[in-house]
Amino acid sequence: MKICLWLFLTFTLTSFACDEHFKEAQEFQQDLNTIQKSFEVLKKGVSEAKPIYQTETFTVSMPAPHVYFLRFIDQTEAGLSFVRFQEHYENPKFRNTIFSLEEFKVWYIENYGKEGKFTYPTDWAGYNFPSTNLEPFFDGSFQNISKREQAVLDFFEPMRGTKFYVIAGSVAAKPPATMSVEEARAYSEHRKRRE
Repeated sequence: MKICLWLFLTFTLTSFACDEHFKEAQEFQQDLNTIQKSFEVLKKGVSEAKPIYQTETFTVSMPAPHVYFLRFIDQTEAGLSFVRFQEHYENPKFRNTIFSLEEFKVWYIENYGKEGKFTYPTDWAGYNFPSTNLEPFFDGSFQNISKREQAVLDFFEPMRGTKFYVIAGSVAAKPPATMSVEEARAYSEHRKRRE
């Protein structure tokens, strides 16, 4: 794995070697150094990260700089809390659109539901998106914010306007919500690329 990382870094930095891209290469190197420091923190694993916030249904830890991990006790709670956040971010039909939970439920049941039931909360074990995805929920574009959604928004409200990455899952999911160093690396790199 170290060899792959070394090859990736060597190739990437070499591609920036042109004089007009020197500043970009320096900034990229700083980003890589920040990510490397994050990986050192993540070696212990997310499960060892100390909670920084707690509600009745979830705890929040910060396993790396700018990465928040919400761990839910119950998989259904996680799914119902994150369905609109997640699907606003990546669903082919609902991406970057404003929709109600009921609209999504109808669509999901028609396309993926089992026996005509809304199975989303148990179909998915994890959720992830950049902080910018929360803005339409904060600014009132989304209506009928549920109590579950509001609990998530309440935690992130003081950080509104800053860049971070949100990851969530449940300890009751099969497999339980954990994050490997590789997954955390991917999220950190993804966050950097999307910014």
